[in-house]
Amino acid sequence: MKIGICDDNQYDRAQVREICSGLQEEMGYRFEILEFETAEELLAYEGEIAIVFLDIMLGETTGLELRRQLIRQRKDLFVIYMTDYPEYIRDSHGRNVIGFLDKPIRREILKRYLETALYEKFLNLEINLGNEANPFWAASMDVWYIKSQRNYCEFAPRDKFMMSRDTLEHWKELLEPYGFVQIHRQYLVNLTYVKAYAKGELELTEGERLPVGKSHESRFLQAWWEYQRKAATYC
Repeated sequence: MKIGICDDNQYDRAQVREICSGLQEEMGYRFEILEFETAEELLAYEGEIAIVFLDIMLGETTGLELRRQLIRQRKDLFVIYMTDYPEYIRDSHGRNVIGFLDKPIRREILKRYLETALYEKFLNLEINLGNEANPFWAASMDVWYIKSQRNYCEFAPRDKFMMSRDTLEHWKELLEPYGFVQIHRQYLVNLTYVKAYAKGELELTEGERLPVGKSHESRFLQAWWEYQRKAATYC
């Protein structure tokens, strides 16, 4: 997961980078941390960024204005503001804003905001079941499980079945960080909907039952336990 830090103060960028790097093992995530010295550098970056730490004062551009520009480009981006000017707090709220960090940065507050941002990302991932020419977007939290059917995959959401031409391996790589785990050579399941497990079979909260292959059992149980721990922490 990519995290951006946009601050014209090198020391402050280094401090946030160090804290985020140190939290990876503790929080169970891998972060690719990108640094930007100016608003222009961040706006010019074409890659995906999940969470960005924004300094309020960025030369001629404020972090408040930069957020508005960023959200127009990346609707699923979450922002954590940073500043040593507390008078800006009242103006720093808005869509996709997680919180406000006073400088110097305190590790425990940064961690709390980062956990909140990760949980929001976890809940709000939009996945394209179509293609670039004909996109069909769905929320990952609306999908119970994904089943491989030779040359395509079936998605089981809350209201109806949908199909995708992408492979199960493709969806596994994309969705594992968001609470999905492979339980069988044909199935990925959304751990949010797992109610119980016994003897090679799990029960979903909706009542449906799915097989768990022996080669996937250990990984599934570990992922389920880790998901429950994270959900309890973030809520």
